[in-house]
Amino acid sequence: MLAKSLLGMLVFLVTPITLPAQQEPNAHASCRGVLTSTVASGHEHHDLPRCGAEVASELGRMLRSLGTERDLEKLRLLHRVSFFVRDAAVFSQAVALANTVTADPHVRVLGLYVALTQIDRGTDFTSSGVSKPFREPLSENCEEAAFGAPDDTFWHDGGLPSDAVETLRSTAVGLGSTTQPLMVRRFASCVLLVLPEGPEPD
Repeated sequence: MLAKSLLGMLVFLVTPITLPAQQEPNAHASCRGVLTSTVASGHEHHDLPRCGAEVASELGRMLRSLGTERDLEKLRLLHRVSFFVRDAAVFSQAVALANTVTADPHVRVLGLYVALTQIDRGTDFTSSGVSKPFREPLSENCEEAAFGAPDDTFWHDGGLPSDAVETLRSTAVGLGSTTQPLMVRRFASCVLLVLPEGPEPD
């Protein structure tokens, strides 16, 4: 009996124990730069959907540094990406960009459009061409606006500030001033027209 116990202990001690594989500390490393790569190539990187959090982080940084960007295709692409990520930092950077008086008017329109898309993905201003909102002022009555029911697919959903709707509303009111560039003023007026009442849905 003692011999059997000793043998059992010996088998236990020499049998290798398989532990669950640990996640690499930098498992997200392969996601770094996916949005930069997308913008550089003009084609959506195949890793964008699985790298949502990193994409949101990159988008926030890009919005912060756009300034005088005039590449309309780049602006269009950044807006398209914003459709798939919802994030408080992205929203805040978009509002800040819209309010940056030294930024190019095309870029400020992008800021407004991204901020609106963070709240309401069902409003589209590209019915007259995907780059029109960034190329020329919208019509006075916002006839370019189209409304749909997008699916609920997000690459990343970090939520928005509870006062996001009111923040964008007050921003759009300020940017509707006659002292603002025409394309900024027109887009701000359209934002006020389509912005949902009350807090945005969860």
